Order: sequence, then C-alpha cells, then structure tokens
Amino acid sequence: MSVYQVAGLVAMVIVAGGGVWLHHLVNRRKAERLLAGRPQLTQEEFGRSYFQESPGGAALAAELREILQDHVPFKLEGLRPDDALVQDLRMDELDSLSTVEFLVEVEARYGMKVPDSVAESLRTLHDLVKYLEPRLPTARQGGRDEGAVQQADAADEAQGGTRTAS
Repeated sequence: MSVYQVAGLVAMVIVAGGGVWLHHLVNRRKAERLLAGRPQLTQEEFGRSYFQESPGGAALAAELREILQDHVPFKLEGLRPDDALVQDLRMDELDSLSTVEFLVEVEARYGMKVPDSVAESLRTLHDLVKYLEPRLPTARQGGRDEGAVQQADAADEAQGGTRTAS
C-alpha cells in the first residue's frame, strides 16, 4: 500500500468520524432546544404537575424520568409527558440502543416484562406510566384498582405477554 493510499484511508476515516460526530451534535441540540423553552421541573415536580390525578402515577412518572435521564446526554428538566422518546428526544439518533436499554432497565426495576408488541406502542413517558401503573403491586400504588388490573392482564394476554409483578 502506498503512502497516498494510506493518507486517503486516513482522510476517509476522519471525514466519516466527523460526520457521525456532527450528526450526534445536531440531534442532541434539537432535543435540547425543544426542552429549553419550557418550565424546568425537578423529577418530583414533573410527577406532581403532570400526573396529579394519581399519587402512584406521579411517583412512577418521577422514577421513570430519573431512569430516562441515564439514557440521554442532556438534562430533562423541560420534559413533558407527551414528548415522544424517539421523535422529540431523538433517542434513536443519539444512541440506537438507548430506547431498548431504557425499557430493559424499567423492566428490571419493576420486575415485569413488557411484551414486544406493547413496547412498540409506547411512544411517550405518559404511555409508559399508563401501561405500568395498573400492573404494579399494591404497595407501589397506594391501593390498586382491581378492574384496571384485570383489564391490563387481559390486554397483556391478548398481546402475548404476561404480568410478572404482583
């Protein structure tokens, strides 16, 4: 291999690496700009502000935002529950496995498996709270709505999944 070929390969690697870095930077800035113009809330304020109808949902939302923070490279103080994890927070663009890793961590924390067919439909943190809340044990919720639990179980069975937390 000649010196010119080596120099050409090095230049291609540098250009490709720069392109990947630029792509990451652009997507990170898009997500940061989306969140920056909004009220900056702590995790607990986030839960109380957006899930006030359910104390269990408020606590769950705060915990989920804490978990999510570990999977994105920016602060989530401006997050709203209906921000799409992929489209708005750019999780797939910043790290192709971040959404999977986030869901795996959620499953581990709450001791339950989210069926793949359900996981595909969970687009926002609000969707995830609505899915998880009726399936959590009584101690986590401060009293369960057994009708909601039965509906959740029936939906899981219809989609091929099972609830493992009780």
